[in-house]
Amino acid sequence: GITEVPIEAIYLDGNRSSHFNPLKDSMRIYFVLLRFFASSLIAAAIDFAVFAVVFSATSNVLTSVIAGRISSLANFALNRRFVFNSGGGVAGALVKYYALVAAIGAAAYFSIRFASAALGINVLAAKVLVETALWFVSFSIQRTFVFAPKQTRSS
Repeated sequence: GITEVPIEAIYLDGNRSSHFNPLKDSMRIYFVLLRFFASSLIAAAIDFAVFAVVFSATSNVLTSVIAGRISSLANFALNRRFVFNSGGGVAGALVKYYALVAAIGAAAYFSIRFASAALGINVLAAKVLVETALWFVSFSIQRTFVFAPKQTRSS
């Protein structure tokens, strides 16, 4: 069976060797989220405008979602440099980024179609709801996979 065993935490010199600064380190995390939010707003404005124009002309959700993804060019550039400060190769990051764009685009398409057809939600309102939910997924994947900091090898 599983047995709980108490352990004693030992801190040398009052834990002076710890380099964690709660305020400074928390702010670094929050500033990444704020920068991602800003870049996302810019891309979302481009995406929504293109989506709305194309949808009003075609009444086709798939064509509108695909056309709106033109915003991904601005989003990639902003996220690579401004948000995640990635110094990695552009080609590798671009391939991963566009794989994510395709996956998020597919999820957005099917979710918008479902929300509008099955739930009766206005297409543009459904788009805002769906894309907001997918924003959190996108941030996590970009941070950990697309623009992940390079790992240093221990010898």
